[in-house]
Amino acid sequence: MGKVRFKVAASWAAAAFLSLPALAVPLDAPRQDGQQDNTKLLQELAREVAALRDTVRRQQAEIDELKHAKQSGGLSPEQAKRLDALERVKLSGFEQFQFRRSDQSGKEESAFYSKRTRIVIEAKLETNMAMKASFDIAGGKDTNGSITKDAYLAYTGTGGGWAATAGQIALPLGYDLQRGDIDRELPERALYNRTLFAGERGRGVNLRAMASGVTLQAGLWNALTSEDPEQLTFAPGGHGRLVGTGGIKLNKKDVEVGLSGLIGRRPSFAGTAAVSPETDRKLAYGHAILKNVAGGRLHVLAEGLVGQDRVPSTAGSVSAVSKNMHGYQITIGGKVGQSGSLDFRNEQFTSDLNSANKTATAHGLSYQHALSPRAKLMLAREWWNDSSAASSKYTITTLRVTFSM
Repeated sequence: MGKVRFKVAASWAAAAFLSLPALAVPLDAPRQDGQQDNTKLLQELAREVAALRDTVRRQQAEIDELKHAKQSGGLSPEQAKRLDALERVKLSGFEQFQFRRSDQSGKEESAFYSKRTRIVIEAKLETNMAMKASFDIAGGKDTNGSITKDAYLAYTGTGGGWAATAGQIALPLGYDLQRGDIDRELPERALYNRTLFAGERGRGVNLRAMASGVTLQAGLWNALTSEDPEQLTFAPGGHGRLVGTGGIKLNKKDVEVGLSGLIGRRPSFAGTAAVSPETDRKLAYGHAILKNVAGGRLHVLAEGLVGQDRVPSTAGSVSAVSKNMHGYQITIGGKVGQSGSLDFRNEQFTSDLNSANKTATAHGLSYQHALSPRAKLMLAREWWNDSSAASSKYTITTLRVTFSM
């Protein structure tokens, strides 16, 4: 069974590889002599992908048949074991293809590209133990890189009253960092989260205790997130600095409220221009999510951040110490017809409360329409005013299609 699943994962990677623009030519097109072997290899790889797709289809058909037998009460012990084995590993993912236009001075953009191509592998190892691994094969500035996103083991205590997770995990701060990339109302997370916690994932361990709708959590992590500009290209935890997180969250039927925070030190960083000193990281979050407001027609999401940190930079500066900062976002939205939703978001990030021209504010409007159960269309417009930029006002327009697999 493990071999079949490995082949399934390999077929995804092979299919993505074959779809790269550099290979978007007929396999029987005229080639130089030195390319003949590569042509044969690609033809063989294409045949392997087709064969693996057939295997996946047959396997899914078997799963559907066994599930039907289970629902009708006609599943034998042997069939039950077979169904458990087939469902032990789950392969999924999504693709976000978009057109994005920005008139921000110095960062003008008007282009089609894959924002995210995510492959997710989840496995049930034991009754109470599971793992998850996901990676993005549309990473980097050119969207052709591969970046590890999730990579962790999770253990749930008997009765589900507590859980422990170890590995690379979405940081348990606020709500925005923990939401999936296909669940947001607007294209990207709030600016303060993207700036201070690039990649959203921390590397460490986290403990959670749950009872009567209340969740308590505490974690210990490397000082920087997986894609922090001061972490990229360096070994994790090279300076031996760790940070701690903690929080409490209350979940009821249509309400979620929470308080969480992070404390520790941001390591010194040898940049291209100078060395940034070690400095404090002390950040507190508060958030609230209200569902089914106004008779189920509206929803409200709010999050606030206050504390001390420095804005990470690859250049480095001897004066790059932690600054008092704050940020917030408020989203209000609701359903439009049977398949649509309309959302408005206001966000602000002030990276230094003691200096002028350090505030960025944005108003965003987004419409999403479900094309099918596994596909949706998003059209979003954002109006930015960044006082730290030479040309402070600009707009960003995003047209995105998301396919879930």
